[in-house]
Amino acid sequence: MSNERAVIHSQLIATQHQNLLLPNTAIAEIVRYTAPQPIDNAPDWLLGTLVWRGLRVPVVSYELASGEPAKDYDGSARIAVLNGVHSGASLQFYAVVIRNNPRLIKVSRDDIRKESGGDREKFQVQQVIVNNLTAIIPDLAALEQLITGAGIQTERVH
Repeated sequence: MSNERAVIHSQLIATQHQNLLLPNTAIAEIVRYTAPQPIDNAPDWLLGTLVWRGLRVPVVSYELASGEPAKDYDGSARIAVLNGVHSGASLQFYAVVIRNNPRLIKVSRDDIRKESGGDREKFQVQQVIVNNLTAIIPDLAALEQLITGAGIQTERVH
């Protein structure tokens, strides 16, 4: 049996109000922010779609989906294209607008502490402290369910 610590290569992703902690495997790519193509009659959290690698990918505001206010995005904003893992083939990828480039970190069980107090928010598995920063481990399955529940999916561009 090995004494080495299990390390998860992760990224700290800053949204407008908090940091999200995601494993590298959840992130397909970080791209420059461009205004998403709006979708008629979409919920406010669904900002529209972007064309990425020949696919039309839904773009979501994590803040608005979580019931938080969102501001306009400035020149440092990026879009994190995430791998869809819980919704089958209908949602291969989706995207979340982020504040700037993510920070790469290695996380082991010893590096992370559960944040005490505070209620669990919508789309949140756990609030934690990692590298002295408060972060959210997001509930990506619930976020994906919200997207597919609105009838949105990843589509090939023709």
